[in-house]
Amino acid sequence: MPPPSVIDPERLGGRRWARCRNGHSSVLEEMSMLHAVIRSSRDAMHFFAEVNGYNLQTLRQHVRQTNREDGPVHLRVEIDPHDQAAFVHYSTRWLRALSQRGAAVEVEVMQAG
Repeated sequence: MPPPSVIDPERLGGRRWARCRNGHSSVLEEMSMLHAVIRSSRDAMHFFAEVNGYNLQTLRQHVRQTNREDGPVHLRVEIDPHDQAAFVHYSTRWLRALSQRGAAVEVEVMQAG
């Protein structure tokens, strides 16, 4: 079992889940998450986070750094349907620019189980 407060990327019913500690008992709580994979010619990085401005800015920084250090990247992002509006709001501009610079960008809206 992962340590407390660490994201467990196991997919259950089309959602991501987090393990938390509440006193002495373990509790599973549903969390809406995005899963991004940043691939370069040398490496791949998985990024799990809630869909919000801060986390999408952090994803953008990881993508830019990987692109700068390793050359063109392939970015694949999976989101839940109810996160689509927030994802579009926070990421459309930089994803379009990334794609125009030659990166492969895929976004998939995952359907619940």
